[in-house]
Amino acid sequence: MSRRHVRVLLLAGLILATALRPMPSAARDATPAYADVVGADQPLLYWRLSSPSVDDASGNGQAGQPSGGVSFGQPGAIANDPDSAASFDGQSGAIGTASSIAVGSDFSLEVWTKAASRGQSAAVVSLDAGPSASRTLYLDDNHFEGRVDQSANWPNYTISSGSLDPTVWHHVVFTVSGWTTLSLYVDGVLAANGSVPSTAAFSASPVVGWTSATWLGHFGGSLDEVALYGYALPAPRVQAHFQAGRGSACALSLQAQIDAAAPGSTLAVAPCIYRETVTISKPLVLDGQGQAEIRGSDVWSSWSTNGHLWWAGPLPNLPVVADTGRCAEPSDRCVVPYQVFVDGKPLPWTPPDPSPGFFSVDRNNWLVLADNPSGHVVEVTTRQRWVITAADGVTIQGFTMKHAGNDAQSGAISNDRHANWTLQHNTLSDAHGDVVSVDYGSGTRVLANDIARGGDLGLHGDHPSNLLVQGNTIHNNSTDGFAGDWEAGNVKMGAASGLTLDGNEIAASQTGPGVWCDVDCSGVVYSHNRVHHNAGPGLFFEISNGAKIVGNVLWENAWSNQGWGNAAIGISSSANADVSGNTLAWNAAGIAVIAQNRPDMNPAGVVGNTVHDNIIIGTAGTLALAWLSDSSQAMFDPSSGNHGTNNRYWFPDKENGTPRFVWSSNRGHLEDFNATPGEHHGQYLATADRDSALQSAGLPTTRQSS
Repeated sequence: MSRRHVRVLLLAGLILATALRPMPSAARDATPAYADVVGADQPLLYWRLSSPSVDDASGNGQAGQPSGGVSFGQPGAIANDPDSAASFDGQSGAIGTASSIAVGSDFSLEVWTKAASRGQSAAVVSLDAGPSASRTLYLDDNHFEGRVDQSANWPNYTISSGSLDPTVWHHVVFTVSGWTTLSLYVDGVLAANGSVPSTAAFSASPVVGWTSATWLGHFGGSLDEVALYGYALPAPRVQAHFQAGRGSACALSLQAQIDAAAPGSTLAVAPCIYRETVTISKPLVLDGQGQAEIRGSDVWSSWSTNGHLWWAGPLPNLPVVADTGRCAEPSDRCVVPYQVFVDGKPLPWTPPDPSPGFFSVDRNNWLVLADNPSGHVVEVTTRQRWVITAADGVTIQGFTMKHAGNDAQSGAISNDRHANWTLQHNTLSDAHGDVVSVDYGSGTRVLANDIARGGDLGLHGDHPSNLLVQGNTIHNNSTDGFAGDWEAGNVKMGAASGLTLDGNEIAASQTGPGVWCDVDCSGVVYSHNRVHHNAGPGLFFEISNGAKIVGNVLWENAWSNQGWGNAAIGISSSANADVSGNTLAWNAAGIAVIAQNRPDMNPAGVVGNTVHDNIIIGTAGTLALAWLSDSSQAMFDPSSGNHGTNNRYWFPDKENGTPRFVWSSNRGHLEDFNATPGEHHGQYLATADRDSALQSAGLPTTRQSS
């Protein structure tokens, strides 16, 4: 690892007087009774769907008329509310009204929905008056959509949420503002927006579970709390409705629930947003059931303005190592732990005064925005951790966790050196330092999580033993300006013993490697991972002894950090690494085995490394397999046991003397390379064989990135 010149940044002190304060750090996202919150926003129509009479709770007399397969008295969406929901059979069930509602330039559709199954293509709530006149909230498999303007090519305009599980309750709001602005909110957060040309007003009869456009499919599942508004619900009111729907269960802190749970039990957590850091001090399964959230942020709503800027603060004193030598950017973003999210989207940081779309922190530690926060949900990170583990035998599953102001080399969630810790089926994102850290302990498992947007790393490890990392998607990390050659990337492990990294997708590190095991790693297995579009090496094994790197697929790696030995698979100053059965394509370089003259060299030396039976698809001017040393020639001695065998190569051009291989010196011809220990029986692939290998690996036959 390179060492950078260390500069010390002196952070300004806090100004504590006359502060505009955020919500308390343990605040629940809880509000009064749901029907009262909706009624306060004066809907045009409000069907609670609790009985066949389908009364209009808005007081406007728009009672509904059920038809077909509709049943009532079903479990409702609103927590701790006795009001029930309606169930639709997906074949004939619908609820409509004989009267119509005027739809103008501003309008909102709101519903709680729980599909009976995935794979549906159906209207959930719709007002349809024929061509060029519709507002439809639609379910398309695992996406919600807002659709407008029915015509011969209906829908002319659609906005779509991200992928989600439609078979659990979701609060969905679709708004149109000023004829032209479409917004789709899912579970209180803006999921999509877009713009359309202006269209005319119309009147139509609302239909729930289907639509007057009768060629569309019926919805199958449960619906609850349908409301229509003659204006676009602003984002804070959407979030207020969602929070109210969470119910009084959210008034109890998550920590209180954990404290009350029996050791060894499973705590099924209510579908709430918990804004607190919790400590688990007993063996426990903490189950978010796919809907509970922990956020390290608070909603800030008190702002001062002066000219074109808005202020709130002071910010909490989040500890950070003020070492700008760890930063890759001149702005020194890496020593600023604060984060701001507006309507769920992160704002980038800039010093000293922000331009539109950015935030900054002034010398008094106050938050500064260039955009008017009025009408928006502004979340500001105020805590470092989501979960602190204080016992062995803890399992955490089924949560969404986001927003943490931690430092590098520490996780927003961690085993905290405890054994038999399992983290599975969670969505974890937006930490300033590392999203997840696994330190010491034994028998730890990180399984089937989505881990993204860690400012430094997605997954960090310090001396973990018998660690299984399997089936995760670890992507788009190293977002906050940490230097890739210091530590940043998607995954970094130090002194790991018995690490298995299997069946993961590891993609798009903004700086640094996809996976890096560094200094005294042993018993490491990288198997059957898909590793792509990482700025640095895809899989890196450094200053360590004993690895199997087998069956991985790597493409489009290392292009942003080109340099000596920067390859899709890198073995640096290490011993006894077996690299076999991997498919590599369109990387800045293929496989590099490196011996560096350095004081922390692996004591065993660079010995026993084997590279065999790999497929390496190169581009013109790149190295396919390189055995490199910056000083000693010991790695090239036959007694070292370093060798390559039976690798297959493809390049788009014929051999012309340009180096493609290295064994002690550059080799431009495979025949010459085959005469060295670096390769025996290496062959070129025909283009048809290349295409077959790429197809088997699920890769494109041409490079897709520039």
